[in-house]
Amino acid sequence: MLLWGVLTPNVSDNDHVPYSFYFNILPFAEDVRELKFPSFSNLPASLLPDEEQQEAANKFVKMLDLAPSDRKEMLQPDFTPNPASEEPKQFNDFLHQLCKFCLQNDLRSFCDFLATKVFTLISKTEAANTYQIFLHHASLDIVETNSFFPPSYSFGSYAKAHKSFFLHE
Repeated sequence: MLLWGVLTPNVSDNDHVPYSFYFNILPFAEDVRELKFPSFSNLPASLLPDEEQQEAANKFVKMLDLAPSDRKEMLQPDFTPNPASEEPKQFNDFLHQLCKFCLQNDLRSFCDFLATKVFTLISKTEAANTYQIFLHHASLDIVETNSFFPPSYSFGSYAKAHKSFFLHE
């Protein structure tokens, strides 16, 4: 069985938690769906909601809010950046800095691996299963992308032998 996945960065604010990657297993193609809805501007006026219907729909959407009604919502949509659009930019900046570091420290093999374009960007919420790879040293041993890692597999012995990274659920 072959697992296809992507690495997404996890930059830690805590000094005791090392920087890491999340290994996100990609879903099957039939699990990815894109729904498109036509614009209301093309509908005749008889099919558009009247003021009462629009107010009822607005109240329904407001009921879906997770914040208590007596408190102000912390992450207001108009003022909160969309992580789906921010994460790829941050990830690409991270890869750029990582590749620059590799070149400065003559870590050519990891840069070559990055340049193969094996990486694909998906958000953590799109991933069916998530594993975390901790990067302990600048010198990295990269595992082939077509290697099979069953969820129950223990990477403790690999991490002890290579001292470069370990993988756990």
